[in-house]
Amino acid sequence: MPIEKPRYMSDPYIGSFARDNAQDMSELQMVKHMVSRFNGWLKESGSSKRYRVCLKGRKPYKKMKTPTSKGPVSYTYWGSIVGGIDNASVLKAYIYRRNNV
Repeated sequence: MPIEKPRYMSDPYIGSFARDNAQDMSELQMVKHMVSRFNGWLKESGSSKRYRVCLKGRKPYKKMKTPTSKGPVSYTYWGSIVGGIDNASVLKAYIYRRNNV
């Protein structure tokens, strides 16, 4: 699941990366490195813009119980994966502009 063109309109979306696939993880590291280099170039040029890679966990390895659920669930009410990013088998990557610079 490499970097892909999204099926839906979302400019920040980069792609889905399987955690069990070494090639996907190396591509994700490449994306992080590119954003880091780009931020360095922006800093050298005097720009105040910076960007960040945001990872969202999808497809949990194991369903878990939350304090408000009646049984094991995959996601919270707000759409976050239960168990955090360590429980995610697939990571979706997005690039957003940092606002705190």
